[in-house]
Amino acid sequence: MARALLIGLAVGIATAFATPAAFASSPTVTRAIPRGGERGTTVAVTIEGRWLHDAEALVFYRPGLTATIIGKRAERRIRARIAIAANCPPGEHAFRVRTARGLSEVRTFWVGCRAVIDEVEPNDDTPQRIRREVTVHGMLRANDRDRFAVVLRRGDRLSVEVEGLRLADTLLDPALEITGPDGRVLAHADDTALLMQDPHATIVAPRDGTYRIELVEATMAGSTTSRYRMHVGAFRRPTIAFPLGGRPGETLDVTFLGDPAGPIVGRIDLPRTPGTLHYGYRDECGRAPTPLRLRVSDLPAVRDAEPNSQLGKAQPVSVPCAIDGRLATPRDVDWFRFSAKKGQTIELRVFGRAMRSPIDPVLSVRRHKAGNVAYNDDDAGRTDSVARFRVGTDGDYCVALRDQRSRGGERFVYRLEIRVAAPRLSARWARFARSGQALQTIAVPAGSRDATRIDITRRDHNAVVRTIVRNLPAGVRAHVAEAPAGATRVPVVFEADADAPRGATLAEIATEATVGGRTIVGAFTHQAQLLVRLNNRTFWQCTLDRMPVAVTAPVRFSAKIVEPTAPLVRNGRLQLRVRVHREEGFTGNVVLSLLDRPSGVGSNSSVTVRNGKTEGVFSLSANSRAAVGAWPIVVRARATVDRATVWTATPIATLRVAPALASLSIARARLTPGETVDVSCRLTGTKGLAKPATIKLLGLPPGAAADPVVVPAGKTRAVIRVRSTKALEPGRYRTIYGQLICEHGSGQVDQRSGRLDLRVVAPRTGKGGAR
Repeated sequence: MARALLIGLAVGIATAFATPAAFASSPTVTRAIPRGGERGTTVAVTIEGRWLHDAEALVFYRPGLTATIIGKRAERRIRARIAIAANCPPGEHAFRVRTARGLSEVRTFWVGCRAVIDEVEPNDDTPQRIRREVTVHGMLRANDRDRFAVVLRRGDRLSVEVEGLRLADTLLDPALEITGPDGRVLAHADDTALLMQDPHATIVAPRDGTYRIELVEATMAGSTTSRYRMHVGAFRRPTIAFPLGGRPGETLDVTFLGDPAGPIVGRIDLPRTPGTLHYGYRDECGRAPTPLRLRVSDLPAVRDAEPNSQLGKAQPVSVPCAIDGRLATPRDVDWFRFSAKKGQTIELRVFGRAMRSPIDPVLSVRRHKAGNVAYNDDDAGRTDSVARFRVGTDGDYCVALRDQRSRGGERFVYRLEIRVAAPRLSARWARFARSGQALQTIAVPAGSRDATRIDITRRDHNAVVRTIVRNLPAGVRAHVAEAPAGATRVPVVFEADADAPRGATLAEIATEATVGGRTIVGAFTHQAQLLVRLNNRTFWQCTLDRMPVAVTAPVRFSAKIVEPTAPLVRNGRLQLRVRVHREEGFTGNVVLSLLDRPSGVGSNSSVTVRNGKTEGVFSLSANSRAAVGAWPIVVRARATVDRATVWTATPIATLRVAPALASLSIARARLTPGETVDVSCRLTGTKGLAKPATIKLLGLPPGAAADPVVVPAGKTRAVIRVRSTKALEPGRYRTIYGQLICEHGSGQVDQRSGRLDLRVVAPRTGKGGAR
């Protein structure tokens, strides 16, 4: 049982699928009931959420499912008839609801190979009688024990597998127990390597009789949202394959491990595309509900060969390679030795827990008979390990792989890929909130725009990145700026024709860059967080490879950035104006928000343009390390229409960030109230500005004032006279800053530079108070 589930469970359940108000969208879906169905059937599903009254369709990410909205649509509930094809891939299917105004966040519907029956209460004391080859759709309430009875003959196999937490309705942590006719516990499961916090168990009946299955919430803290799907059958349940992978297109001889009856020998035809293969194990006993995972990679495969448990017996391998190994016993360590040349960057990556092996790998790399050069336990919050190092000296290097808790056994298998690092590229959908799916839908109003951001990751290069968008709805175009060297984020603006028909597609996103005369292509991924609880910990998410884009009803407002005529300089300020147009009769407030800002640039988070106003202003500021260059910027605009939030976006504009005009230094000054003082200013870092500049002092205390001074072109010195009244309070004032303003084209550059340290002293007095 995951110990984290014992803390704050009630709070997590109460906040299921909460959406931040600032990111309210239309529509929102909380769950679909029932949570799945059988292949080859049609299921009537109730979908709950908000703003569903104008629902038009369901959008699925995988083939095999089609849906029709049926019955009367309500704001918080609709019904759909989902047809499941006979050859529909079993497992998790992501979907969204499309309405006239937008797309919902991702939710899931599960497909199985067995007839679905409902759990029938009461079954705490008297078990519900079922047969094998069914899927039970049930609910675990607080302190609930769901019991089921199955009649078996000696030698019959009984396999049970649960989808609980993976349904992502709530923090359900199911625990499973199978007892024999004599009441003896034959199998117990809580958390498992294959299913994470969901259990599975398999027995072979030792005698004729009635066997009991008991399912509980491990902390007894269930609720009316704690739904599960329990698969009951005679299927074999291997939990891992060895080896854990192979090369694209090959037929791989494997041994399936983990089934109580022992290892199973088989063959798998690997796909021609590298990546992760989800392989559904099946034989004459049926199909196991959850697929196994294998790694498909183009690296030459090597098998772990014992004895290699000591540095002196390290197994020699050639880089690049993929090593398929096993920590066969507790405290086992596998050593490998390879040669590398000076200047190479070597990358080592373990695939273990990602493939649902129970291993928690730890990597350490050292020069042969010398010191360590790299070490890694968990990589970026993931249990598997990744290590990289730059080779400083030609020679042999050794890598040790062990389990973090010194465990081992038949199923502790891994795949270790070692390669010379090469330029790589990847892209993912940006996250606009700490957790959840806020703003991760694209709803393009007919005749208008919507926008989002893609985050780019380069590895071992810094080339310009181009983004390609394909498979858009009819009448929709994508505008994407190139990501220059150093840029890790790029805005994408989708624009729909006024007569674009309503509908949705799953757009394909790819990135490419030219490095050393060769084009490299990066894939797009989207991690849709489905269940986030307990200090924003993600308990379940699904990985998607396309971006949904929908054409929606027109909106009655638009926005456009007024392109700045002057750059924003380091340590400077800039007023970014955005014009809002409302159609006649639309009087709502329009809220503007910047989609993104260049590194080192800050601004107010949002601007509200109220009815009667036509312009909003963002106050931008750049620090001393702001990224210099021409950066694409986009502003999103939202308004509330019929209690739902609708969005549009501006076209892409350009924000230029430039180096500082000069460095302004201001001499210290001493002042007596009622008098004046001349303050010396000096411009450095330039031989003189090309145009006259104005210097102002900002932050003078009450009772002090200074007129701006103009520094002629080519000059570097100026004097500002500070005046005071007798009301000026004595003291030391250190927050007086210089403002440097210079004409630039038809605009002005505004830079804040330099600080005046002003000491105000009281007038001296003689005997009797005379000065």
